[in-house]
Amino acid sequence: MLQFYIALAVIIVAGLLAAAPAILGKSPGSAGLIGKLKPFEAIIGLVALAIAVWGLIGILGALGAVFSSLRGIAGVVSTLSLLGVGFLLSMPILGPALGQGGANLAAKLNPYKVLMGLICLAAAALAIISLIV
Repeated sequence: MLQFYIALAVIIVAGLLAAAPAILGKSPGSAGLIGKLKPFEAIIGLVALAIAVWGLIGILGALGAVFSSLRGIAGVVSTLSLLGVGFLLSMPILGPALGQGGANLAAKLNPYKVLMGLICLAAAALAIISLIV
């Protein structure tokens, strides 16, 4: 259960960072919190990417049972959105290791960064609801 809470916290923080332009446009008061997290964006992205890969391995192991409950669907949506956001946020660290191919992929996905961040936040809300229900 601890792994769930850690992943949920990472999904929320990564989603906030990725969706920062949209959030700051609607709520300028949140600039302080996002500004404090911004220097750690690449590290948070790397942690998010690692959690997403670990979650993907877990999902592939129980693929049949995953789609049978709201919690399973929330897990799939969370994992896939966290994979994209984690990749984009961790590009300052992973970019040199991935070379030009990684940079090209990041450039193609970057316009969807805010959308993926909002999906992360929605998936986190869905995961919290599935925990309560």
